[in-house]
Amino acid sequence: MSASKRPRLLALLFLATALVRAAAPADLFTAASNDDVARIGELVAAGANLEATDSVQNTPLMLAAQQGNFGALRELLRLGADPAHATSGGQTALALIDPEHEDARACRLLLRAYAYLSKNARPSTTRPSRPHLVVLFEPTVNYLHPALRSAYYVNPAERDGRPGVDDDRNGFVDDVYGWNLATDRPHEISPLQLQIYLQSRDTIGRLFKAYNEFEQGRLDQTDYDQLRAGFDNPLAKIFGRHAGFTNGDFLDRAIELSHGSHVAGIVLEHSRGQALLHTLSWESFGDAQAFTRPPELTQLAGAASDVVDFLARYRATLLDESLAAGRRLSDYLRTTGAGVVNLSMTADYHSFARTAADLASRYLEATHATAEQIEAARAALPDLAFDCYVAHSVQFLLPIYENPDVLFVIASGNDGTDNDANLPSPAYLSRFMPNAVAVAAVDAEGTIAAFSNYGERSVDLGAPGVKISSTAIPEASVLMNGTSMAAPAVAGAAAGLRHARPDLTAEQLKLFLLYTARYHSSLAHRTTTGGSLNGDLLFQLAGDSSTRAKVCATAAIHAAQADQHRLPAHFIDADRLSRLALATDDTCAEAWRARAAYFDLRDDPAAAVEPIERAIQLDPTNWHVWNSSGIIHAHLKHHAEAATGYRCAAELSAHDPNVTAPTRAAIFVRAATQSLAAGDRADASAAVRAARALHSDVSIPDDLADLELAATDVPLLILKNLRQLAAAANQYYRAQSTNTARFDDLVGPEPGKTVKQVISYAGEDYRTIVFQQDQPIVVRTRAGEEIRYQN
Repeated sequence: MSASKRPRLLALLFLATALVRAAAPADLFTAASNDDVARIGELVAAGANLEATDSVQNTPLMLAAQQGNFGALRELLRLGADPAHATSGGQTALALIDPEHEDARACRLLLRAYAYLSKNARPSTTRPSRPHLVVLFEPTVNYLHPALRSAYYVNPAERDGRPGVDDDRNGFVDDVYGWNLATDRPHEISPLQLQIYLQSRDTIGRLFKAYNEFEQGRLDQTDYDQLRAGFDNPLAKIFGRHAGFTNGDFLDRAIELSHGSHVAGIVLEHSRGQALLHTLSWESFGDAQAFTRPPELTQLAGAASDVVDFLARYRATLLDESLAAGRRLSDYLRTTGAGVVNLSMTADYHSFARTAADLASRYLEATHATAEQIEAARAALPDLAFDCYVAHSVQFLLPIYENPDVLFVIASGNDGTDNDANLPSPAYLSRFMPNAVAVAAVDAEGTIAAFSNYGERSVDLGAPGVKISSTAIPEASVLMNGTSMAAPAVAGAAAGLRHARPDLTAEQLKLFLLYTARYHSSLAHRTTTGGSLNGDLLFQLAGDSSTRAKVCATAAIHAAQADQHRLPAHFIDADRLSRLALATDDTCAEAWRARAAYFDLRDDPAAAVEPIERAIQLDPTNWHVWNSSGIIHAHLKHHAEAATGYRCAAELSAHDPNVTAPTRAAIFVRAATQSLAAGDRADASAAVRAARALHSDVSIPDDLADLELAATDVPLLILKNLRQLAAAANQYYRAQSTNTARFDDLVGPEPGKTVKQVISYAGEDYRTIVFQQDQPIVVRTRAGEEIRYQN
């Protein structure tokens, strides 16, 4: 570029930027109203004011709230919009949500959560020091298990320090093996637990073996029950028979207490042996019923003047306790340096409604309320249930938000219900945060399990969770089912990748987990991705730059092809991933194809032309890039170029063993359609013949079928006799026991004429008849048999 042209170009760029900035406020309102998440990001990056107001004092956030546009709300809040911004009349975005909107509860929770976070969160700016360390949120984990011991992270400062002293000054005394949030004491295996195990390990081993055989269908219910009844409860030896534990109770309890160790084994397996393990024990932590504590509630009820005052006091106490619990959880995560957290627990919204009813009952019992007070308490129940739900959610949301480079992997739940409708906590938080993932359970074939919770907006992907064998006690493994088994598979894969690629952020990890997922039809409308964990593809991100770029490109294309109307953020993800692919290796043809796919699927095919041409230059033998070229040029109505793209794709795909003949035939048909639109009837006819040769049942549009007849070198009068030939062949086949006949027995084309194509006839027993000069006439039946008529 000449020096004289540079000032003019700079001036034009400055003017364009100024125009974008000037138009940004009005455009931001439009984007918020239309739920255009990608456009919101572009406008804010260009300088749009998030707190701008319209003629009625509404901000873009308020407008998004009015429309119930969850995606726009989330993006505006993520970019810094103030959820507490109020009009002169004191109205905030929260008050503008239509309670009848299908996403009303989700939008309310999102705004309440961000209002809470804006006041209380302390976001970390540091990266995890042990990105492959997985903190297991479990009641207990057997860190002495031989299969887990070498991978279990032990705090060396506390292990080698003085008992009762906070040797590493991290605020947690003697946290050698982990921490118990419920008791606020170190997590450890007690002498009593060890005693029970040592005295009963043979019995437990036999019981687990029987349980596994029962789960595998090798032992029926009667035999299984007899085996369970035929042993003495080991707990009775320690606590005495009066303890009330039945033999069946003991097995159930043993399996339950093995849950954490089972989860730990799954994490280790799916990390390919690279994960470190640590425990945050919770016991009653996170239980919805933990919010109803009679002594505290009685005190609150006694101090309150009426039910409204009681609820106000209770709400304040509830949020204060949630804040304290969330901060304690967050603080411990930071001391470990963990890069992944596995949460195999959930509580749905209905449990909080029951809690609210319990709270009201306790208040009424404590105060001997009047009829008016009883009515007031009942009227407040829905809001109280939501307050309980918010409090439960924020104690998890706070550490997720405060630790943006830690990936939180959460089980979706085992009720077989829709999380989009029931909003279980903490699983539903994956819809809010870029570093949280919710996981459904699938079986060995990749089909979603009947017990698994799902949600096309809030559950991200599936992972194995049916009849999963993993660690229990040293003498035995055990089979377990549940999303509690699926989540650690994802957590383990994430930890393994973070070990190989510590440069990846938690947000990038989530993108790769989602968009490398293996598609399965049963997950198509039950998860955001329609797929399940694909560890083999994911771990290719540990390869060289070329391999990494291809994985990034694959992920970008999957994001671009996702349901944009349902989840508009997919476009943003496609943009990020395609940019990352090019930044990783700009000589990768697939990376340029991904960038082209992003533009094309954003309804900007003109911008896709340059990157797809670059992809073809880099790898002219890649049929995928030629096929994308066909798609892009077809959208632009560049018919000749589109035909070339499709034709090259169809021909080159012959060398790909994964491409079937019907697929290649369908691509040839697309080429024919574009050639016909370009006016090239000869090329169109050739493409149709190629399609027929590959797959006789290929679907041919009517305009191409007419072209097919008109383009043959046999007169139309003779072609009409093909139907006579077909009828005669069909009649002969029914009458004869032999599969051969002379051509003279049939009515057919004039001698010496040629039909170089395959023609299908519907509604008869035969399927196709093939004519070639100097070759037998071949009739292929729908049953797959062939009849040959010699000429």
